[in-house]
Amino acid sequence: MKEKSYHFNWFDALVCLLLAALCAGAFYKFAVSDKTGTAAATDTITYVVQVPAGKESTLAAFREGDALYDSDSGNQIGTITGVEDVPAETAIPYPDGTAQWGTIQDRYDVYLTVEATGTITEARQYLVNKTYQINVGAQKNMNTQYRSFYGRIMSVS
Repeated sequence: MKEKSYHFNWFDALVCLLLAALCAGAFYKFAVSDKTGTAAATDTITYVVQVPAGKESTLAAFREGDALYDSDSGNQIGTITGVEDVPAETAIPYPDGTAQWGTIQDRYDVYLTVEATGTITEARQYLVNKTYQINVGAQKNMNTQYRSFYGRIMSVS
């Protein structure tokens, strides 16, 4: 009987090269690369959200210590650390084309001071949870456990 001899061909070489590449990649990932990585340092971001012209029941819905959530994603975007209210104002137009500021009866502008953990990039972007960007003037749908509202970010520090 004649034994069949094995010949090393190009397909065998390709399989060996692929296995060598996989082993090298695994070695680099688990042994050579920095285990701590380059995780961004977390910072405390404090921002103020205005809830415009809310009724008196709106005032009772906000308490210090309540979590604040983004209504679109459902992610927590901070904790309320301060609640302040002032009488709401609006521009009152006159027939001669002028306008004057006046208060709206039984309406209040609520200012929520919110503290969150996030990152501040080199371009001075404030990111909460690495995805939620805080910009002055941005209007966002937000909610707490007790109330959903449309808020405007007034300041960031």
